[in-house]
Amino acid sequence: MKKIFIALFCLCALVANAQLTVKGKIVDENKNPLTFVNVVALKTTKGTVTNDNGEFSLTLNKNRGEIEISFLGYISQRVKVTKKTNYLTITLKESASQLEEVIIVTRPKKRLRKKENPAYKILKEIWKRKKQNGLDLVDAYQYKKQLTSEIHLNNLDTVFLKNLFKEDYKNLLSRIPFNDNGINFKIPLFISETVSNVYGNNRINQERADIEAEKSKGVQRQSFIFERIANTFNFVDIYKDNFQLLQKSFVSPISSSGFDTYDYVLQDSIVENNIKKYHIYFFPRRADLAFKGNFWVADKSFAIEKIQMQTNKDINLNFVRKIAIEKEFIIKDDSIFLPKKDIYISDFALDDEEDEQKGLSVTKTTNYTNYIFDEPKPTSFYSEEITRFKPKQFAKDENYW
Repeated sequence: MKKIFIALFCLCALVANAQLTVKGKIVDENKNPLTFVNVVALKTTKGTVTNDNGEFSLTLNKNRGEIEISFLGYISQRVKVTKKTNYLTITLKESASQLEEVIIVTRPKKRLRKKENPAYKILKEIWKRKKQNGLDLVDAYQYKKQLTSEIHLNNLDTVFLKNLFKEDYKNLLSRIPFNDNGINFKIPLFISETVSNVYGNNRINQERADIEAEKSKGVQRQSFIFERIANTFNFVDIYKDNFQLLQKSFVSPISSSGFDTYDYVLQDSIVENNIKKYHIYFFPRRADLAFKGNFWVADKSFAIEKIQMQTNKDINLNFVRKIAIEKEFIIKDDSIFLPKKDIYISDFALDDEEDEQKGLSVTKTTNYTNYIFDEPKPTSFYSEEITRFKPKQFAKDENYW
């Protein structure tokens, strides 16, 4: 077993060679840390959010690039990063469109009754207007989907790496990324990207997906195993009262029975582009199969624009330390909402569920772009398939990516 891990590490160190890990902290003008701020590597699918202390760690596939920092109600910033970039401290300024009205609600020490909670009124409107996915509301659709899957070994400390790599470990440390905690290390085992064009026709209830491009790096002989691990996530529909993850049923934070599982806090509201938006935090009442997190909801349509959630520490799932989900939506014509981005993250322990133990992390990121509606193809088109006849049939050169 040890020889297998040594081989994996050596091979995966090659994958990490051209990578750059950027770490930093995001604060407001009063030097208060900002939580759940988006940090994205431009022209890639790489992204993360800040933790409770406003800190982030983001690994880029190349040793230079540009990151964008954005947060609703604040002015976005772009920062160029290189190998010389150490630790970033970035101050976000409030947007000029900041609120006419701000409602601050702290989490009550004593749980409020449902109808006394300011968030209840908004959730009631969400339940009343629960919609089908926007794609179901048109006769025909097409869009481009870019899926990135990453698998890492994580929580690797310097002692472990020194014992494993002996005299070469110092050289290795300069080339491998940090964990999100900015302290321990993680080594990529497998990274794959696939770009597809999806075509659907609701009248005949058929959908077709054509692969346009794909690439992968890592331990090639084990690629099929890693693909299976990455595909353990089901698509999560937050508008359903319950959804399945890792063969377990979770209560959605916007379930019509959500008050039995969650405490809700209406944090504030802002007006952006003449649309009022409410920011609601939610917390699990018990150590259930539930999440903690927050979401933004638009007034009038009461459609979710963005939701971020992760399992609570005491979740009872074998070898699972954490599951985190982030979803963004495009709201069109106040009636159609479309997926914009999905991020699924899971952290598995190899031996036990202690946070400091070595483990395996899986991240799946999907971006949806180039939507076209009501331009149907011939009926026969949707039943046709492109046959794969060689392993690298859809490979593209670096200029494409």
